[in-house]
Amino acid sequence: MPITGSDREFAVVGRGTVFDGIAYWVTLAGIYPMVGGLMFYSGKGKLFDNNGDAPQGIKDQFEGTFLDTFPGVDTAWFILGIFEFGVFVLLLASLIRLEFLPHRDKSILQVGLALALLTGIAAVLVCAAPGPRALLVVTDLSSILLLGALFVTAACSLDDPELPLGLEISVDKVVLTLNDSIRIALTATNYGDTPIALSGPSDCLLFFDVRNTTGASVFGSHQNCVGATVTETIPAGRNREAVFTWHGRNSAGVRLPPGFYGISALALVAGGTRRGASAAIQIE
Repeated sequence: MPITGSDREFAVVGRGTVFDGIAYWVTLAGIYPMVGGLMFYSGKGKLFDNNGDAPQGIKDQFEGTFLDTFPGVDTAWFILGIFEFGVFVLLLASLIRLEFLPHRDKSILQVGLALALLTGIAAVLVCAAPGPRALLVVTDLSSILLLGALFVTAACSLDDPELPLGLEISVDKVVLTLNDSIRIALTATNYGDTPIALSGPSDCLLFFDVRNTTGASVFGSHQNCVGATVTETIPAGRNREAVFTWHGRNSAGVRLPPGFYGISALALVAGGTRRGASAAIQIE
């Protein structure tokens, strides 16, 4: 079941199926309170509650070892606390930056989860010993596996992280009657920090296609391109627009049978075609 999403930077729903949207938000809802809360209380306990002093059991475990000599058990415990509290700070910064939204870059979140994974490994090395601390080892090993899965999931949002190009579409009507036409407006927005190149026929750098309910393409505006091949760029933070008029006919010029159709926005980018948002219409 498709989502009628948006490519706007602050859109709450991205592209994909309903299940993609649910999985995305459930994952993000789990990351911030679970990982952030775990690292906050663990780091707070080491840095502030215990003033950076390792528990006596940890000191006894590493007595006479290299870690006891350099950098010292208390120092290692303090550094571990800094890492843990640092993860909390990074996730908080990610929240403030609104990285939880589908089309927002998640660089801070990914760094925070990578640091959490490293911190989990360090915690296992520090706490790995037989006896009562065995439960800590099991907990930290589970945390490593969980954080690794979350890191991979969070890195894959409902948008393409390598090309921050948003493609939106708007139509002036959702029901197309006989002998009528529909106005289709496409907008390509560069949400990145560097220019994005569009390459292809000058009159088809942005185009649309129409698909029926089976997913088969019945019309594409790029089929009528006559312009010379050019390369144009969209500067960072800017957009490019294109407007079309369509009379509800297929590629052969025959009016499409009554029914529901999806119209998608597309752009010719370096190396291929980028597909964006879609709009649903009905032909009577």
